[in-house]
Amino acid sequence: MDALQNHVFLLTGGPGTGKTTVVNGIVRAYAQLNAIRLDPNSYDSDTAYPIMLVAPTGRAAKRMSETTGLPASTIHRLLGLAIDTTDYEPPELPDGLLIVDEMSMVDTYLFRILLDAVHPGITLILVGDKDQLPSVGPGQVFADLLASHTLPQAELTHIHRQDARSSITTLAHDINNGQLPDDFTAKQADRSFISCGPGQIQAAVRQVVTAAKAKFDAMQVQVLAPMYRGVAGVDALNPLVQDIFNPKASERTKEIDAGDHQYRIGDKVLQLVNNPEKKRVQW
Repeated sequence: MDALQNHVFLLTGGPGTGKTTVVNGIVRAYAQLNAIRLDPNSYDSDTAYPIMLVAPTGRAAKRMSETTGLPASTIHRLLGLAIDTTDYEPPELPDGLLIVDEMSMVDTYLFRILLDAVHPGITLILVGDKDQLPSVGPGQVFADLLASHTLPQAELTHIHRQDARSSITTLAHDINNGQLPDDFTAKQADRSFISCGPGQIQAAVRQVVTAAKAKFDAMQVQVLAPMYRGVAGVDALNPLVQDIFNPKASERTKEIDAGDHQYRIGDKVLQLVNNPEKKRVQW
């Protein structure tokens, strides 16, 4: 397997193409080839766990841990980086396997620090979707590494997550190739297109979300908007969706004011930033 025969390997693929399955296979093959125990509890405090799974965000790291059954952390925690500061203590990473997931989110600054900590005893595997938006910070590290063709790489293209009859799969491939199919606005069994101006967005979202509530709970519904401001922005749509899924039952319903937002017990919230050092969460 190329991933284990090279010190650095790139794995890319879109959602549902099997990146997680391949990563699981790589981890277990590496452990078997190197006689490594995968159970973290079998290592004492003086022996570093040789399988390092990291991601740029806490949520991605948690998902990585859930899908592999192994401990995972943020890149910042692995490297000893503090939140929103350049101060850090360079760690001494153990020999072993280092897998970085969601590489498209990693900027040049974080990647440089990561490479400073990597040594010849580490097998480094970078995993991500080449078609995702680049990192918020400067650079598009993963896309540039793939485009350079200087490192061994593999791309997964077959989508396993969607049904074979799904029109979403075909549409995703068309858009990814810069094409818009003629039936883009036609109603399909698994997608619909509603043409409306900014002033009509709230009414359309209200209609769709109200219909969705009859079949799904709040955790299964997500509304995406390209901006926060305006009549079609996140700030306007959040209270609308809240009143549909978690309406104020009476005047005695408890609410908490936080800035310009009101929260109720049972609200679905999206965690944006956390600071484990200060045990602070920003919503």
